[in-house]
Amino acid sequence: MNFRRIQRIFLCGFIIVDLLIVGVFFQGIFRRWHQASVTPEQAQAVTLREMRAHGIKVPHLSTQPQKGSYVTVQADEFNTMPTIKRASVSIVDQQLNVTYDQPVKRSLATLKHQVLAGNQYHYDQKLSTNNRDVFTQLINGQPVLTSAGQLQFHRNQASVTGYSQGHLLKVTQLQQAAPTISQQQAVINLYRHNDLNDNAQIKDVRLGYAPLNAIDDPTLYGPVWQVKVWDKTANHLQTLMVSALTGTILQNDD
Repeated sequence: MNFRRIQRIFLCGFIIVDLLIVGVFFQGIFRRWHQASVTPEQAQAVTLREMRAHGIKVPHLSTQPQKGSYVTVQADEFNTMPTIKRASVSIVDQQLNVTYDQPVKRSLATLKHQVLAGNQYHYDQKLSTNNRDVFTQLINGQPVLTSAGQLQFHRNQASVTGYSQGHLLKVTQLQQAAPTISQQQAVINLYRHNDLNDNAQIKDVRLGYAPLNAIDDPTLYGPVWQVKVWDKTANHLQTLMVSALTGTILQNDD
C-alpha cells in the first residue's frame, strides 16, 4: 500500500468523523429548539394521552389558575369546657367532641346555631357522607380541608348522635394572593410523581386550604388541590394533596 493511498484513507476517515460530529451537533440544536418550541399546553396534552394509555380515567379539568396565599392560623384550644345539656363532652387534640345522651332529630341548621361560632361554618356536600354532615370554615373563600376547621355532625339515619368541632380563631395573611397551578397541572404532577396507579380514576379535584407541614409548623396553611382518586388495584378511594402554589406533592391524607 503506497503512501498516497494511506493519505486518502485517513482523509476519508477524518471527513466521516467530522460529518458525524456536525450531525450530532445539529441534532442537539434541533432537539433543544424543538423542546423550546413545545408549549406547556402541548406538553400537558402529551402527558394526558400517556395517562389515558395507562388506563387512568381523567375527567375534564380546568387549565386556568386560581388565586391563593400563605396564611397562619390560630387554633382554638377549647380551654374552657362548654356545658352542653344531656350530652358528654371531651376535648382531644384541639377537637371538641360531643355525644348526645339520646339521638336528636332537630334540623342541622338548628343544631349548628347552637354550636360555638356556628355561623362561621358552611355546609360542604363533597366532604359529607351518609353518616356525617360536614361544615367547614373558609379561608379566602375556600374550605378548610382538615378537621382543624370543620364541624362534623355524626348521624344514624335521620338522627344526629353528636358532633366534633375544630375551630380556627384567627387567620393572618402572609402575602398577597398569587396565581396557583391549574387543576390539570395538579393531576399531572401526581402522575409524574408516580402517585397514580394504572387504571386509576380521578373522581374530584378541588381547591381548599390545609396545613403545609404539620410537624414543623402546624399554624402554616396554604392553598392545596385536593384530588380524590379511585385506586382500582387497591379497591380504595385515595385523598391526595398538591400544593397549589408550588405544585409539590404533600403527604397523603388517607
